[in-house]
Amino acid sequence: MTTVMDLLKYIKKSFGHPYQVVEISDEDITEEIIQDEALKQYSTYYPWIHTEPFDPDKMEINQFRDNNLTLDPEFFSGIVGISDAFYYDQRITVTQIDKYNYKLHDRFTGIVATDILFKCKFVHKTDLSTMTIADMNRFKKLALILAAKKILPIRKYNNNISTPIGEIALDVETPQTLADSYDEFVEKELHNVSTFSSRLLFRLA
Repeated sequence: MTTVMDLLKYIKKSFGHPYQVVEISDEDITEEIIQDEALKQYSTYYPWIHTEPFDPDKMEINQFRDNNLTLDPEFFSGIVGISDAFYYDQRITVTQIDKYNYKLHDRFTGIVATDILFKCKFVHKTDLSTMTIADMNRFKKLALILAAKKILPIRKYNNNISTPIGEIALDVETPQTLADSYDEFVEKELHNVSTFSSRLLFRLA
């Protein structure tokens, strides 16, 4: 499994470390880019899929208000959306209203709520342990591109470093090429997700 530290080393090496300075700190790369910006963006398209049983301490179904399902934000802060619900072998249609509210379209006569299973989509864990190999290959590229977008303006402003043997020019071409590839990468590698309903795509806070 690729760890956050492995990914940090990969990003730094891509920008010349240890032979060239990396303009942002390890903390900025791991916390701001990998575990926040990249993880939230990636999980919008390729989330961690996890089945949750109905739990009255975390959820509420209001059968007197069009079977609306409300999730407790304390327990579901990392949720991206719910795609399906199942009562044994019966599929229950779910429509998302917002991040914590959903409408269940099927009748609930005779259904025991605690026997309902919800197919939930979450933001991946910050230690990256919920990612598959395919996930990691895409995620590594996204994190690298986002790091390049942050490094590029700094490196353009100061593209030389003083050493005992004189000025050394920093590599501007690599972060420039990566930053320029952002739109194409998002369109081809993230937007092109046929298995994820468009009604569940929304910007994470």
